[in-house]
Amino acid sequence: MHRDPGSGTPTPTLADVQESSYRSASPATRHAWPRGSALDAVEIATLLRVRRYAVLATTRPDGRPHAAPVAFVETGRRIWMASMAGAARTANLRRQPSASLVITGPRDDDDHAALVVEGPVRIHDDPGPLLDGFLRDLWRERFGSELEWAETILELTPTKVLSHGHGTPIGDVS
Repeated sequence: MHRDPGSGTPTPTLADVQESSYRSASPATRHAWPRGSALDAVEIATLLRVRRYAVLATTRPDGRPHAAPVAFVETGRRIWMASMAGAARTANLRRQPSASLVITGPRDDDDHAALVVEGPVRIHDDPGPLLDGFLRDLWRERFGSELEWAETILELTPTKVLSHGHGTPIGDVS
C-alpha cells in the first residue's frame, strides 16, 4: 500500500492493481501477457522513473481511437498528466472518461519492457490546488520546468495494469 498525495489515504500500488488484473484476466490476456514475464513492483517503479513520456489512448466521439504522447508524473497509484482545455484528449475524456496509457522502454529492441495502465480519468479544470498541493514540485523535479501552460490536469486511476519484460535491464538506458 502507498499513500497517494492526491487523496492522502492508503491506496494499492500499480503492482497491487496488476496482481488483481492477472487474477481476473481472460485466457487470451494471460496468453498475450504471461504472468511470468510481468514486471515486479521494483521494475514497474524503475520504468516509471526512467520513462517520462507515454502514449495516452482515448476515444473520439465517433468511436475511433485517439492516441497522443503525454508527459506524466506517477504518485503510487495515480498518474497525472497536464493538458490544454481544448486538446482532443481532454475533449474525448469529457465524453468518455476512460483511457489507456502505454509506457515502453528503455529500448525498442528485444530487451524492452512494456506497461499498460487502464482506468477512469478525472479532469481537474482548476489545476491550481493540485499544483500548489504537490504536483508543481513533482513536475519541476521530474521535468525541470513549470506547468504554467497547463489548463487542466488529467488524473488516471488505474483499474487494470499489465506488463511485460521481467528481468529486462530497465535502468540501463544506454
